Amino acid sequence: MSQTDAAVLHEETQPMRQPWLWGFLVISGFVTTVTVGAVVAADSDSLREAAVWIAGLVLLTVVVPFAGLWITRLELTVRTDGVYYRFFPLELSERRIRPSDIERFEVAEPTATMGRGVRSGDEGIEYVVAGSDGIRFYRHGDDPVYVGSQEIEAFRRAVERL
Repeated sequence: MSQTDAAVLHEETQPMRQPWLWGFLVISGFVTTVTVGAVVAADSDSLREAAVWIAGLVLLTVVVPFAGLWITRLELTVRTDGVYYRFFPLELSERRIRPSDIERFEVAEPTATMGRGVRSGDEGIEYVVAGSDGIRFYRHGDDPVYVGSQEIEAFRRAVERL
């Protein structure tokens, strides 16, 4: 790793571990599974066929969404050549804010009012994590981007060094 690639700050946060979201998934997954499972079971020729369909349905409506939310995280890295962030696994490639693109930045709270994750706020796209603060980057010719952090002071110091 060269000096220009050396990480000044690296943070990974789990933004989607909210009790209300998990409850919503359990209820909606259960209702969907029972409703569709009843239709499938009634239309199946054998108990084995019905069991296979219902197992697939549980996998699709409960297990996959839970697993997806469990591994979801905001990855944030500040290097000497910019601020890198991505919302994994929804964004597979990192986005970068180059130091030359930053007009100004400020420690701020998100304007998006609900939950955590990627949101469209009053001032552009917001990557919201647990904790209320982050940095809003005002960029030359682009909409602002807000990136939340659970270690806001370390994040602010790292961005000031760019």
